[in-house]
Amino acid sequence: MANLARSLSPGRLRRGEAGVTAIEFAIVAPILILLFGAIFEIGTFIFMQNRLQFATEKAARSIWLLKVGPPDNTNNTPQMNISAFKTLVCSGMQMTTCTDLSVDVRNGKKFADIKTAIPNPATGVGKTNNQAGYTETYEPGGPGMAGSLIVTYDWKFAFPGPALLFGNVSTYPGIRRLVATAVFKNEGQQ
Repeated sequence: MANLARSLSPGRLRRGEAGVTAIEFAIVAPILILLFGAIFEIGTFIFMQNRLQFATEKAARSIWLLKVGPPDNTNNTPQMNISAFKTLVCSGMQMTTCTDLSVDVRNGKKFADIKTAIPNPATGVGKTNNQAGYTETYEPGGPGMAGSLIVTYDWKFAFPGPALLFGNVSTYPGIRRLVATAVFKNEGQQ
């Protein structure tokens, strides 16, 4: 009985609980790290969505002001090719590389002409999986023409939780396709 009383003494119990905090931390820490990482990543992709929309509106303004479209006879403005246009959008996003950026620029005499030609931004613009490419459409149009611009950026998640919850490309797992659109009418007369 004396041995049992000695083993249950308050001082001895305190010494036995010394490693419990470390064990509890080891159990809770990975969950907290994943949670904070997921919060950071979701905040970052929402920030990038806003940047993408701003860059798209800025690029659409360049088309609208005829700085991008075909040369006109009055000032002989050179036409910008698709890679230069993507660089323009990329610089608006303030990114160094835009390999996961896709653009779709369409035009028509009036908005009704492009209404049926505009693809679904989530599924019709951008890669379908990690290997397959996408043929981009780049037709900025001339003076007085209506136009649409769709820009997508495939955000790759670093943490598994947000990828499962917020991934929106079924054929390209772990990707959130950020989409920005703009519709405009070019300056000038047809």
